[in-house]
Amino acid sequence: MALQKINTDLISADAVTAAKIADGAITADDIGANNITGAKIASNSILTRHIDDNQVTGDQLADAITVTTSVTSPLPKGVEPNFSTV
Repeated sequence: MALQKINTDLISADAVTAAKIADGAITADDIGANNITGAKIASNSILTRHIDDNQVTGDQLADAITVTTSVTSPLPKGVEPNFSTV
């Protein structure tokens, strides 16, 4: 009879490396809840295209946004500034 499962007691420490795990062998079902944290996600690896529509709400941004009430833009070429009071 072929061996169906290998007990973890039979595997020496550091014997299973990333190079020995086939691409696609680990799926979301294999990863326990809350086991991937921000510390394990590479910087700049999550881009805008990875975030579904309506997933970021105002509550999540409330402390991270600075609202600017004026905008400075260069004048078109040849237009002189007008400093009159409105």
